[in-house]
Amino acid sequence: MKKTPSRKIEELSISQNVPDTGYVMFVPNNGSKLERLPIDKLTNKIDESTEYTFSSPSDTWIINHNLGYVPVINITTIGGVEMDGDVHHVSTNQTIISFNAPVIGKVNVK
Repeated sequence: MKKTPSRKIEELSISQNVPDTGYVMFVPNNGSKLERLPIDKLTNKIDESTEYTFSSPSDTWIINHNLGYVPVINITTIGGVEMDGDVHHVSTNQTIISFNAPVIGKVNVK
């Protein structure tokens, strides 16, 4: 078994020893249906990341990452300063970030 660092997945937090194979069950924020996340997606994808740039001001950013799991999201300005947004994981493949006003910036999805 691998020791997995604590990582919040919707309302589920994993901070215990987990087997190398198997699934974690969770319900996405939209409450659509119970989904299962392969543990290898959780443990093997931690070091990979993709950056999305939003150069046109918008109060809603839609990210179709198609990762098959709920990623860690880091939101920054174009200059790299962290900023807050309301992150909603629609599914294991799509995340929507909402802001109080139209903004530009970047999202690192990991």
